[in-house]
Amino acid sequence: MIISAIIFFLGYHGLNILIANWNVNTVIDRMAKGNRRQIEHFWYGLGYLIICLPMYCIANIWFVLAVIPLHLSVFPVAYNVFRGLAPFNLSKTSAALTDRLMNRLKLKDTEAVNLGAEVIAIILFTISLYHL
Repeated sequence: MIISAIIFFLGYHGLNILIANWNVNTVIDRMAKGNRRQIEHFWYGLGYLIICLPMYCIANIWFVLAVIPLHLSVFPVAYNVFRGLAPFNLSKTSAALTDRLMNRLKLKDTEAVNLGAEVIAIILFTISLYHL
């Protein structure tokens, strides 16, 4: 059971990388068509949350709480890398709530937030293993 949980946890890392790639392709496609509208951050975030919820039935609430922060740790870094930006780039023009909050806090990049979210995810995942 623990091996399965580890595989699923790593799978959610991969899922965030795939979502980031999908976002980048959508942005590139829109820009090619002259559409400068940004990604629908809320709907992508809600979709990811919906993908996380079934894990409650398979594992436990701690596992669900562990994979949610990955959308703050893995996704933004992968998105930036796919766009050819620095991994911890903080956009000044993004409509994403997280980016706007980090800009208000006068952060220079997203490194502390991304790494902090990963640490929180790992801690919650470790707790989830004790509740399997």
